[in-house]
Amino acid sequence: MTPMPLDPLVVAEDAEDAASRVTIPHAEQALVFARPEGIGHLWVEDEYDELQEEQRHLWSASAEGAARSAGIEAAKLQGTATEAGALVSANRAVVDHARERMLRTSTVLSPFRRRARDTKVWYQLGKAGLLCGDVAGFGTAAIWLGELPVIAISLAASAAVATVAAGLIGVDVRDREQRRQRHRAVSEPSEAQQEFPHLFIEPTGGAVKRMLAVAAGTAGVIGIGIAALRSAVDDPFIGIVFGGIALAVAGGSFLISYAGADEVADLLDHAEADYDRAASKHLTLSAHPALQAAAGADAEADSLMLEHLTRGEAAERRIRALKWGILRRNPSHAGHGPGAARIGGQTPRREEGRP
Repeated sequence: MTPMPLDPLVVAEDAEDAASRVTIPHAEQALVFARPEGIGHLWVEDEYDELQEEQRHLWSASAEGAARSAGIEAAKLQGTATEAGALVSANRAVVDHARERMLRTSTVLSPFRRRARDTKVWYQLGKAGLLCGDVAGFGTAAIWLGELPVIAISLAASAAVATVAAGLIGVDVRDREQRRQRHRAVSEPSEAQQEFPHLFIEPTGGAVKRMLAVAAGTAGVIGIGIAALRSAVDDPFIGIVFGGIALAVAGGSFLISYAGADEVADLLDHAEADYDRAASKHLTLSAHPALQAAAGADAEADSLMLEHLTRGEAAERRIRALKWGILRRNPSHAGHGPGAARIGGQTPRREEGRP
């Protein structure tokens, strides 16, 4: 049969019961005296010293048993938790880099920002409204002419996208204008500003003029096409109106793009968005289930070990106290306390007037 494991509490209670029954026959009678010099270490003291040592080992074993399941769980998760921890550490550098870039960009470029924060979405919604309106006008005209709805809507969408895209040239026009303004304001960029050289260099060349010509031609062709289409469906005047609306869509797209363009604001927003993404990813990695479970299992195991080891220390002190109780109840062998300390190898001097 497998022997039952020893319970530290039961062992301590048995030791306490046994200690209460231990008596040592009196060798002589005395009132109060120190431990006799002829008696060094009693066997009962050795016995209870061993019982005290037993408590230490019992409670250590109990601690190991109580923390075993938590320790095994932590060991199972150790590999995954180690790899997740390595990824968290590596991603920390990415977060720090993104934060430094955001702060540096904000410090250098904030004075040159023109578009208000969180207003870009409204310009995007305006372009979306123009796109939907152009699709509706062109698409319904094609459907009334007998075109299949799918084909009509597809053609309308492509024409609307081309019309709105033609107006996006307003972004480049606005950016070049703002670069000229920054170049006049800062003719010699500082060392920090030189990190963004394209923002402070005066633009040259006629690329924008050629792009404007292409955009105007695209918008014109689309406007003429819609005008002709609507003229075939309705009155020619209606066709002219719808063609004008198509051109107005291109012009509206140009104006919205021009008004909302601010490459400095875009850089600031992008730097902040990059930092937010890096921080969010870092928090996601830090909250990996393996890391949390391993940390919880380790904490549980450490807590159980500490609890049982502390209880073991208390049990040791209890056994030691039982030993002192036995000696207290047997002063003829152990005295009522230790003898007076000797000074320089001599007994203390007697007080005057005492024999």
